[in-house]
Amino acid sequence: QNCLPRQYLAMQLVFLAFAVLLLAANAENKRNLIEISRKNLTNITNIIQVERDNLESVFLDRVLLWTTTSDLKKLDRAGVPHRPAVDVSLKNCKKTHQNNHTRVAVSDAPDWKIYCGYECVVHTFNELKDRGCGTIESIGKSVEGRDILAFSVGTQGPPVLMAGGIHGDEPVGGQQLIRWLYETCTNPDEQQKEIRDTVRVTYLPMLNPDGYVHCTRTNANKVDLNRAFPTPTGGAGNLQPEVTAYINFCKDKKFTISLMYHGGAICVNYALDSCYKGVGVPEPCPPANPPSHFAKGKDVYPSAKVYADHMKQKYRSCTVGGASCMTNGASWYEIQGSSQDWAFWFNGQVDMTMEISAIKWPESTTLPEFWDDNKDAMYNFMRWPVKKRA
Repeated sequence: QNCLPRQYLAMQLVFLAFAVLLLAANAENKRNLIEISRKNLTNITNIIQVERDNLESVFLDRVLLWTTTSDLKKLDRAGVPHRPAVDVSLKNCKKTHQNNHTRVAVSDAPDWKIYCGYECVVHTFNELKDRGCGTIESIGKSVEGRDILAFSVGTQGPPVLMAGGIHGDEPVGGQQLIRWLYETCTNPDEQQKEIRDTVRVTYLPMLNPDGYVHCTRTNANKVDLNRAFPTPTGGAGNLQPEVTAYINFCKDKKFTISLMYHGGAICVNYALDSCYKGVGVPEPCPPANPPSHFAKGKDVYPSAKVYADHMKQKYRSCTVGGASCMTNGASWYEIQGSSQDWAFWFNGQVDMTMEISAIKWPESTTLPEFWDDNKDAMYNFMRWPVKKRA
């Protein structure tokens, strides 16, 4: 008669012990944002694993780094100075969603100190199309069913893709594209007129609309889209709906050059992002320079430089890349599955990663400053294939 209660008690004790172990493991793996000096960052790679994914913000003198509780204990034991940091980007994102543009009417004078959210992109694109400025295309749908919208302007010249928002919590570049497009269609200056008349530009400001809406780097499936593309070494990638849409769109349009805007640092990052052993990447590696048999390999550095040269003039200093404002991806930190390497390797598309804001999601009031810092660089990048032909 006492067997059942004893067995029940034993089972309860086993479950309790398992729960305690699980809680302890979760506590050790809890993500913590810390601030650490740039000097100390180079000294901790033999203490904890530091990857590009862990870098929240890279400034000239310090970095914000995501670590686990276990890693914090290792840093403490090694005597490495650090202090807790606030996730300002998440705070700003939540604030943004309380005060988003839902529509930028072409009859209004837009307030470029407010973010243009997903609904705003939809409405603005449709109004600009109704003005006869260009064409809209949904290149596919996100996990949650939102259209991934592209707007194309121009009927002659080389095809160029200007894209952003592959990481939902890095919206600054996409906002610059929306403003450039809006001004091109409503009240263009001389630079915008020249691009409109000589280049076929496609603007894709929000590749990951679900991430934008939810303030996340990843898509709604919690997948980092910039680690999900097929790789030169045969990796199939994690083909999310957004990745598949982008791949099919680029294959169809055959863009000459392209860029993808990011945030978290200030620099121009160019291919390749990994050494890809055994497929012809020149040694020594890093840097992962494009193999010589790629016809467009010689275009990678000069097309990156036309953007970086203007960044150097506007920004006080880039946070990665030193005086040149440029870095080879693998020389910074190696990653695989990036959109940049897929575009170059599989699609013959000279693609750049433009990091333009150390804080991934800055205060909306600072957006005009980023516009001033990047407008000339955008112009020179888009016109580069025209100049190259001349």
